[in-house]
Amino acid sequence: MKIQKWIYTLSILMFLPASVMAKGIGAYGGLGYGYSILESNTSSNKDASTAGKIYGGIRLFGPLGVEFGYYDLGKYNAGDDKVNATVITAVGNFDTKFAVLFVKAGIVDWTVQDVPNNTEVSGTDTTYGFGINLPLDKNVVFRTELEHFSKVGKDTPNGQLGNNMKLLSFGINFMF
Repeated sequence: MKIQKWIYTLSILMFLPASVMAKGIGAYGGLGYGYSILESNTSSNKDASTAGKIYGGIRLFGPLGVEFGYYDLGKYNAGDDKVNATVITAVGNFDTKFAVLFVKAGIVDWTVQDVPNNTEVSGTDTTYGFGINLPLDKNVVFRTELEHFSKVGKDTPNGQLGNNMKLLSFGINFMF
């Protein structure tokens, strides 16, 4: 099911009219690394882990665009749980003289793997975030952003409520 969503999305992006593509649309790809925080819904405890992501996007109509990516959100509960996600978001950009500020919101398909028991739980929820792109040169951009993922792990067999997660990442965009 997840694969079909991605195939449909990529098909739409690939078959945009040539006239739209000729108007200076900016495509990009990037890598990010940072820290994710799992906020427990049953206590005030927070658990942190290193995280990484690979993403791509296209700026379609002026300040509006779309972005998709694969995230490794880290390991939690002493390494027993591993969290991964695929994300698709709408992105709004605000160009300034020295940087581009952006906000984004969309859908996250998350998977929580219980490593010792070799079981997996997955679901779909919302995500949003904001950040800044600082150009290093014409084709390379430094990126910092903070993202929020809602109710990750909510569909566990024992009925446990999902936990919110945050990701602070630093990365590099390569413009095409």
